[in-house]
Amino acid sequence: MREQNLNALLNADSLDLSTNSDEISETLQSLNTLESLESLQQVGNKKQDSINNLESIKRLETSTAQKHPIKDSLMKDRDSKAINLSKTLHSLETEALIHSTKNPYINAAKDLAKNPKNTQKQDKSTESKRLVYVSVGDINGIGLELILRNHAEIAVYCKPIYCIDFEVLECAAKKLALQIPKDMYIHPLNMQDIFDDEIIKAGQICAKSGLYSFKSFEKAVELSIEHEASLVTLPIHKYAWQLAGIEYAGHTQYLRHRFQKEAIMMLGCKEMFVALFTDHIPLSKVSGMIQKEKLLQFFRDFYHAYSLLFAPLQTTQTPKNDTKHGTQDSKEIQLESLQELSSNTLKQNAINANLVKRLLYDEKNIEKTIIEKTQDSIQEIAPHNHSLQPKKELKIAVLGLNPHAGDNGVLGHEDMIINECIEIINKEIGAEVFIGSIAPDSAFIPHNREKYSIFIAMYHDSGLAPLKALYFDRSINVSLNLPILRTSPDHGTCFDKAYQSNNNISMESYLESFRFLCQVNM
Repeated sequence: MREQNLNALLNADSLDLSTNSDEISETLQSLNTLESLESLQQVGNKKQDSINNLESIKRLETSTAQKHPIKDSLMKDRDSKAINLSKTLHSLETEALIHSTKNPYINAAKDLAKNPKNTQKQDKSTESKRLVYVSVGDINGIGLELILRNHAEIAVYCKPIYCIDFEVLECAAKKLALQIPKDMYIHPLNMQDIFDDEIIKAGQICAKSGLYSFKSFEKAVELSIEHEASLVTLPIHKYAWQLAGIEYAGHTQYLRHRFQKEAIMMLGCKEMFVALFTDHIPLSKVSGMIQKEKLLQFFRDFYHAYSLLFAPLQTTQTPKNDTKHGTQDSKEIQLESLQELSSNTLKQNAINANLVKRLLYDEKNIEKTIIEKTQDSIQEIAPHNHSLQPKKELKIAVLGLNPHAGDNGVLGHEDMIINECIEIINKEIGAEVFIGSIAPDSAFIPHNREKYSIFIAMYHDSGLAPLKALYFDRSINVSLNLPILRTSPDHGTCFDKAYQSNNNISMESYLESFRFLCQVNM
């Protein structure tokens, strides 16, 4: 309409601006009025269309709700988001308190979330405890039962923080008829919404539980790095990871990629540890992995990592890399003898208030007092503590690859490479630490286990089959040669026993995973 009026004005034969200004002004006002009316009419049409659409949507929602009831309405979704936001803020507040040593681990459960005053309580007895982040593993397995049943004991000698959502933990507690401990702290993942109506599907392999276990692990690693803490990982199911699209074959492979370092798997308990040169690869590829430089570097890395855990720093008698073999000089740490290690353990653990008090009033039996109180001190730090030190000076038994360790090349050349690497690493260290190669079929006979407590196997089953036959319930998995120290129970998800009454689950491997962290240098 406005365009038509403008065209009429433009096509006029003549315009006398002096005499027709009023007419022009009125015409323009009319045009504006017409445009406004047209706009209002369009708005009214759009509004009516919106109303009609809303009514259609409501009718559709009503019909759908009658046929297929929706569990979470829009209002519930809004409330859920508000609750999650509140939990996140609470988590950030308590996290800050924990790492400023003003407060130990705080219960992130709903009852404490409603009473923030409880988060201000201080517990000085936990300030010196080791901070440990825990990834919860596959929630359809036994991991959450291990957490709930053993938290009280673990919290005595370390500060565990569990990477899990409260809703998931609450679901597990209800299925197991267990209470969530009041002093438990959780770091939420805010992933509870990925599950359907049933969060936990006991004993089932599924993509969602695989994804959840990976995200818990990923977050625990991130927090361990950020706060220079230790890490405990509960069992995952590798196929569930695969179903979830996770490209890693397990914890260790992810850690290697994350830190760009060759993580070393060491499994066992105080009686015997077994380190693996190769781990989760097909048997057909093991022989090709035994190369001189790779194996020699593995020996160096293992010696260095093991020494860091069990021996104080020294400046004497460090392994020297021979440039003739294409390696660089580097400072290493030598493991002391059992006597020296025990002495240093006494020095590190004996100094506490009770001991000083005893020493002041017992000058006659000072040496006896030190020994007795040290044992008490160690028990205070880690109940049921076992010495993890070698039985004598450090000796590491190295298994061959082939039957009879190759019989001087008759049954394979790989063992000759192993022997050459052993000779080189011992020269670098300046002592006969690595022994072998030893025939795998007789490596674990009682006589050898009396002489050696540490073994290195060339592949997975040659080392772990004897270990699990002897110490299955108590063995743990330790990742060495990384910026963080990670341990894990040496068993799987136990889907066949998950969430069942009277399942006779052994707790020892899980507990040892935490005890180990409290017994080593960090």
